[in-house]
Amino acid sequence: MPYTLLAICLMLFAPLLPLQGDELKESPEEDLLPLEPVAPQAKTAVSPFVMPPMLLPVPPAETPEAPSATQPILRTVKAYYVPYADDSFEAVRRYVGAVDIIAGQWLAVDGNGNLKEAPDFQRNDEVRQIVHAAGKKVYSCVINRDFDRAVLSSILSTAARRTAAIDRIVAFVEKKGDDGVDLDFEGVRAGHRHGYHAFVKELAEKLHARGKELSIALDVTWEGAPSPGLDYDLLAQHADSLMPMTYTFGPGRTPHSPIHYLESAARTAMRSMDPSKFMIGIGVYGRDYDLKTGKRTHPNAARLQAILAQYNPRVIFDEETLTKRLAYKDSSGHSHLVHFDDSETIRAKLTRLAEKYGVCSVGFWRMGQEDASLWDVIDIATGRSRPAQTASRP
Repeated sequence: MPYTLLAICLMLFAPLLPLQGDELKESPEEDLLPLEPVAPQAKTAVSPFVMPPMLLPVPPAETPEAPSATQPILRTVKAYYVPYADDSFEAVRRYVGAVDIIAGQWLAVDGNGNLKEAPDFQRNDEVRQIVHAAGKKVYSCVINRDFDRAVLSSILSTAARRTAAIDRIVAFVEKKGDDGVDLDFEGVRAGHRHGYHAFVKELAEKLHARGKELSIALDVTWEGAPSPGLDYDLLAQHADSLMPMTYTFGPGRTPHSPIHYLESAARTAMRSMDPSKFMIGIGVYGRDYDLKTGKRTHPNAARLQAILAQYNPRVIFDEETLTKRLAYKDSSGHSHLVHFDDSETIRAKLTRLAEKYGVCSVGFWRMGQEDASLWDVIDIATGRSRPAQTASRP
């Protein structure tokens, strides 16, 4: 190598070489520049000869689509049937195709663990035939007689009484060919905790051993939390689904199912269980408050239509609660305030709950109180129908 060229190389690279006896040291952390996120660029100019695979454009068919209002948001729909109301039977007969589970509230347990089936027995069996013919499931809804807390305390008080009641319930659903049990023991409090959870565990084990299912309807506080004595985490280990009865909110002039109540219940439950086991409860009736007497009644869709036709009140959609309200003065001069849910408000609630919390199951109290247009909404929400394919039901 010519000496001139060697001299030039030494001048260029000497500053980069350590002197003998010196060590290469890392720069102190305070001299390092912090890593900053790189803002995405609209376009990246890359030579076709050096384009790495990850920069190849994604085919349009694989690009995720934003959720649309017509995409299915519901996986399971449960609705309650009551034997004491003709409109409930008619609703089952006409709209069974829109639901997945009919829970027939026809079985009560007394304090000694004995069962009593609500009449009329023949119609109850006819409901079973209608539901099974449609390829849907039937649950026997079991209550503590008259929802009496003393009865509940007696049922849960000893292992012998719990087992006696459970064995009778299991034998009943096997005899009737039901697909499961909907347990609706109301009035559970802190003192019932051990007995109630032991009851659920034993009932679930015996039902599951026979290929049957267990859903539970649960009391909740006005804050949307489970009532004292109920533990979502423990119950979810045994039950197939848990439904807080979030359609009994508040005293006085309030709607029974305001969205904040439903959201609070969903938030609480989702922290304690597999989300696929959670089912939100929604009422399909109204709440009429007489401002003079303080009396509350619960008009169904037919009664609400009669109020609208007779008094022609202004109907307001309340964005805060996602319910509707109206006011009218009756023939006695009493002023009334009415809150109610219909297909529009229920659609709004289900959409909110699905988008924010992933709620994909709903239980309606009860069949026969709803406006028929609700089932059009449910058909779309479950993907059974598309909007253009859904005609208004009779």
